Amino acid sequence: MSRALDLAEPVFSASGSPYSPRYDEVYRDGAAGLQRARHVFLAGTGLPQAWGGRDQFVILEAGFGLGLNFLATWQAWRDDPRRCRRLHFVSVETHPFTSEGLAAVHASLDALAEFAPLAAELRAAWPLALPGLHRLEFEGGAVALTLAFGDIDAVLPRLVLGADAFYLDGFSPARNPDMWQPQLMKRLARLARPEATLATHVADSVFQRGLQAAGFAVSSVPGFGSEPPMTVARFPVMRGTRRQPPPPAAAWPERHAIVVGAGLAGCAVTERLAARGWRVTLFDAHDGPAQLTSAHRAAASGGGHAPGWQAAACCRPAPARRTPGSSRRPSPPWAFPRRSRAG
Repeated sequence: MSRALDLAEPVFSASGSPYSPRYDEVYRDGAAGLQRARHVFLAGTGLPQAWGGRDQFVILEAGFGLGLNFLATWQAWRDDPRRCRRLHFVSVETHPFTSEGLAAVHASLDALAEFAPLAAELRAAWPLALPGLHRLEFEGGAVALTLAFGDIDAVLPRLVLGADAFYLDGFSPARNPDMWQPQLMKRLARLARPEATLATHVADSVFQRGLQAAGFAVSSVPGFGSEPPMTVARFPVMRGTRRQPPPPAAAWPERHAIVVGAGLAGCAVTERLAARGWRVTLFDAHDGPAQLTSAHRAAASGGGHAPGWQAAACCRPAPARRTPGSSRRPSPPWAFPRRSRAG
């Protein structure tokens, strides 16, 4: 996963639509693209009703493309008074645009004016086109977009999350057959929470049989506009009794965490938890952060770190352990107990 990405380029068809020479197919764009996103993916997965009143909702998308599905979902979340408290949108993209490329294709979409402020926020936060996970947060952290840049066959086995809905928006099976293989459907099923929903514009029979073999209950329903039928699916509750089920939505009666060690990793965990409203107690034997190995200037480069693949907020963390013999409760979020000195 450390190899360079094969990036998408801002190329346009004769009609002016964003176009992929690699797959010889246009991206779904314009007003029709946004309406299609609402019909196929939001309505196809039961949104926005499905997230109503929930603390957390997780969507896993295959094929970020121009970001229209994410923007339509984000706008639907903003417009819904019964929206979930926190929306996680995880999207796998094998051929991402650079920030300049994304800006170029967005500039060509007149219909994107409906989402202009959201699209501008997305472009401003767009990461470098490097393999691995890139986490972007919006709405004060209530909407989290995790971009997984890399080949989907390599990414899915390494993701750790529980998905409530799936958007499958790759190029057609005739142009991109690897995206629709039965083995990939099994990898999606591994991440599906009970009653997870799935939607896609594809209704290929081989693809649907692969979904069924992976445990999904599959149906064909009318597609968008004049398009052929599309596929919707649900992962039944009875399929939830698996040897390694995905983690359920996290729930803590008290949002208090103890972090031991104030190196780079401990401080990063503490900052993220505090940003999400947690009360954090951080213990370290020294008087301040990053006093040992983490203080080395080479540690700041991050050059030796492999890309992370755990969408942390979608997972159930291990319970924090109380430090043996410790009864003090320093003031959160930072605490650096001094070592006792003789005399």
